[in-house]
Amino acid sequence: MMKMFITLLALAVIAVGASAQTTLLGFVGYGQSAFEDQDDAAGYIPVGAEIMVEMSPGLSVGAEVNYAVVPFTWEYEYAGTKVGETKINQMILGGLARFEMGQGSLRPHVRGGAGLYMGNGEFEAEENSGLLDSDVDYKNAFGFNVGGGLTADFGETKIWMLEFVYHIVSREADVAGSESFGANNWALHLGAGMKF
Repeated sequence: MMKMFITLLALAVIAVGASAQTTLLGFVGYGQSAFEDQDDAAGYIPVGAEIMVEMSPGLSVGAEVNYAVVPFTWEYEYAGTKVGETKINQMILGGLARFEMGQGSLRPHVRGGAGLYMGNGEFEAEENSGLLDSDVDYKNAFGFNVGGGLTADFGETKIWMLEFVYHIVSREADVAGSESFGANNWALHLGAGMKF
């Protein structure tokens, strides 16, 4: 189902993009976990790219890929000594819609999207901790995201974007008997791109 959704979205973007304004944008950011029952938030650094097609004045739809180049990372201590780290990787493939308000060179916008959230986790034990490294795969999950920000034009073809995005998703380890948990997270993106 998700493959069909992504394929149809890509075909729509290509078909409309032939006659409408298309924007290609890359971004980097900083975010934190908002996982269910977490003791401490873990930071992460997402990077990604979007291709957006203007459907009508102010309304664009498109596709994005988003990858945590620095994963969510939690440190564990025992008796005041670090014994290891848990890292959770995240990659998102999805579609989104963005609505820009106003006609000036600096415009506020809102966005909403949905997509496939993928990734795995690993525990890296410290030397002499007596613990072993371990890995766990997470099942792919369908999730949503909402947000808003500012888009700025620089000349005829260059744009900058500052955007806050909140991701709403549940994840489950690919292990028999495991239960899903809320893996919500947020990020602040800074992006730059070109209009075609």
